[in-house]
Amino acid sequence: MSNRIVWKIFGAILLVSALFAVGVASAAQLRLDWVDNSGGTAYFTIERKTETTGTYAPIATTGTGISTYTDPAGVAGTTYCYRVKASNVLGDSSYSNEACGSPAAGFAFTITKTGTGFGTVVSSPPGINCGDNCVTSFPAGKVITLTATPTSGSFFSGWSGDGCSGTTPCVMAGNTPTTVTATFNQANSASTPSVGQIVLSPTMTLAYNGQLRDRVGQGETALGPDGAQDATLTVTLRGSGEQTVTGLQLNSNWAPWPGTWRTSSPGTGNWVLGVAATMDGAMLNAPGSMAVNFPVADGGSFVVFAADYLGGEFLPGNTLTLTATFSDGSTATASSTVPEARR
Repeated sequence: MSNRIVWKIFGAILLVSALFAVGVASAAQLRLDWVDNSGGTAYFTIERKTETTGTYAPIATTGTGISTYTDPAGVAGTTYCYRVKASNVLGDSSYSNEACGSPAAGFAFTITKTGTGFGTVVSSPPGINCGDNCVTSFPAGKVITLTATPTSGSFFSGWSGDGCSGTTPCVMAGNTPTTVTATFNQANSASTPSVGQIVLSPTMTLAYNGQLRDRVGQGETALGPDGAQDATLTVTLRGSGEQTVTGLQLNSNWAPWPGTWRTSSPGTGNWVLGVAATMDGAMLNAPGSMAVNFPVADGGSFVVFAADYLGGEFLPGNTLTLTATFSDGSTATASSTVPEARR
């Protein structure tokens, strides 16, 4: 019965810039959890408002190093929104984005995964990202669409359970506790389908070109220049014919603020990952949604653009990892290390 909403928060005074807020509906309570990136030196103030139009007011302060709070004052069917800030002797952080939930409202929705392979299941509207979050709650009668995406080397065998079958996205409306099973199998397992059904992933390479262009900004929908040079990376696909790219996510391992940029970024808290066929070609992201849907020939390439944060995401030695999702359900991942500056 969890409803996970995750944001990346920037501009904090303390090291809480990656603050994860998790709204969990349970009985007549709502629980808030977050990651304490201050190394246990901060205490946290929780603020709440009733309904999305209410006014925030403090309701509790945790002890140092405590990163969870359960609000017992909920009324079933009422929506509550929360935000958190961290404080210590150095000052206060900025607030997290808000997490909203309604205690004991709707029905429990559970995804289980089985088979010899691997993959993820996500829901629309958001709530399930399984992955990590395989249980949530939805309002009674809500129409939910489940989409299964196999990882490289696996294929999606089909749905089973309450109201889902076949291999296409499952659309259903629930009113009672619901469990749906997604089966993923490996392409070389005993359950391998016929050759025409096997999903093959291309080989992908990623080359870091440097901070050479200013094409995106610092934000979820900042599809335009912001006065600072962006990291540019060239992506090349080989090995399985023409592919249609439907999603991209770039991650950096910079400590203490690992970055995430992605297409279809609104609502994720991650900055937009800009995409173009060439370094100076037209942007391929759709206005508003930032989504992409474009073909790449076997051996073809394209360029991605990511805004920097505090001059640190693209320091020499940092590793950048790109994951691409294709229209046939396959994925590919490649990494590149930022080289030392040339002298």
